[in-house]
Amino acid sequence: MALLASCAARHTSLLRRPAVSAPPAARLALPRPLLLQRPVVRRQQSTTKSAASSSTTPPERPPAALAVAPCTGLVSLAFGESGYGARSSATVFGVHLPGNLLLAAAPKAQPLQVDCALLWHASPVLRRQIEKICGSASPGAAAREGGGAAARVLLVDGTAADWGAVLKLVKHTGDVSAVCWDNVASLLRLADKYDMAAVRSTCAAFLVGRKNDMSLHEPLESPKNLLHAASLVERYLSSRSTPLQAALQEHATPIASLLQHTLQAVHICHWTHTSDAQAWNTWKSHARGVVTGLNKSVRHRRYGDIVTVAVQVQVQKAAMAALEVLTS
Repeated sequence: MALLASCAARHTSLLRRPAVSAPPAARLALPRPLLLQRPVVRRQQSTTKSAASSSTTPPERPPAALAVAPCTGLVSLAFGESGYGARSSATVFGVHLPGNLLLAAAPKAQPLQVDCALLWHASPVLRRQIEKICGSASPGAAAREGGGAAARVLLVDGTAADWGAVLKLVKHTGDVSAVCWDNVASLLRLADKYDMAAVRSTCAAFLVGRKNDMSLHEPLESPKNLLHAASLVERYLSSRSTPLQAALQEHATPIASLLQHTLQAVHICHWTHTSDAQAWNTWKSHARGVVTGLNKSVRHRRYGDIVTVAVQVQVQKAAMAALEVLTS
């Protein structure tokens, strides 16, 4: 009985003993196919990302949006005192203008009108005024003023004749006959003030194409005068702030070269009057014509206004060279 009780007690203790868990190695050895495939995918992604980052080709950028005018419609141009004359005041289509402004046409003539979108594209300087006009215009404004788009007024400098030529050039019709000797100086001034590239380039081509018509004997008020023409180039075509202006400066260099070549006639680089009387007489015949033309221009009452400082310096150097020859 005692032996039977001992065996029963031992069997009971064995039953109450906790089960032994499987070793960690057994768990690690279990197949896990999902975990085995994930590192492969990650390596492919990292390889693609590193290849994209190591590429030297910049990413393509979307094309820049084209500049679009804020509105379209006719505007009436009003000019400064350089037009038909000064007035104490004026009222244009119900808009009161200051005394230094006047309508761009004679009182009985039709005003000069243009599509504001055309000027918006042609002149970056005028864009702010045009955007202000477009922003302030309302559908009922035209009816209150008694006429369609005529209620819009754009204030600009210049004359009606000059702006009539400007409008022909900015339309890019290929008609360059709007530029002539009488208005090329005014058109260059407007092109510079309102940054109109089309007008500037056409005037530059006009001057360069007619450089053979220039001389020192032309009246100083005319751009045919070489000092006047060289001053126009130096004042309006010498900027290099944009690639187009730099190209225009290179295009206009023949006029500056012509002035330098003309003024060299008063230098005696290769002649000496002490040893060669014939060379001396040749130099005097060449220099006499240059000095006569320079003397006439320098004595002009508007010489300081028309001729730029840089061109005046060239004239002074030529005069000093001639004086040095005469006094040597």
